[in-house]
Amino acid sequence: MRLAGRSYHQIAEAGGGILASVRAVREMPIRRLILQARQTLNACIQHGTTTLEAKSGYGLDETGERKALRAVRALQDKPLDLIPTYLGAHTVPPEYAGRADAYVHWMCSHIMPASGGTGWQFSPTSTTSAALSLSSRCAVISPPPAISGSC
Repeated sequence: MRLAGRSYHQIAEAGGGILASVRAVREMPIRRLILQARQTLNACIQHGTTTLEAKSGYGLDETGERKALRAVRALQDKPLDLIPTYLGAHTVPPEYAGRADAYVHWMCSHIMPASGGTGWQFSPTSTTSAALSLSSRCAVISPPPAISGSC
C-alpha cells in the first residue's frame, strides 16, 4: 500500500501498518518468526546483500522485543552482517493508547536500560512518527540524567 502512495495513516485505517505488525510479532511463535526471517535473509544473500539492519520495535512490549532479539541471534549464522537495532518509539502500543508519555517513560526506564549487552544499536525514534509528540521523541533521544547512563 505504501508503494501505491498511501500514507501510514491510511494504511493503519485499512487495518495494516505498524500495529498490524505488532499484533503479528506478538502472536507469532519464535520458530515461525525465525523461519520467515531466514527465508528473507536467504533471498537477500542470493542478491548480494552483505549487511542488513534487523529492526526490532515491533513487539512493543518486553516479551515481543526479547522474542525479536532471540530471533536475530538465531540468524547470526548467515554470511552477512546483521545489525540489530531497536525502534521502540515509532508508535504507541495498544495498551498505552492515549498515554504516549507513559509509554515513552516505560520504554526509557525499563526496556532501554535492560537492553545492556543485547547488541542492539539503538535507533529509538522516528522523525515521521505522528503517534509521538516531538517532546516524547526528544525524551527518548535525551533521557533524563537518572537513566542516561543506562541508555
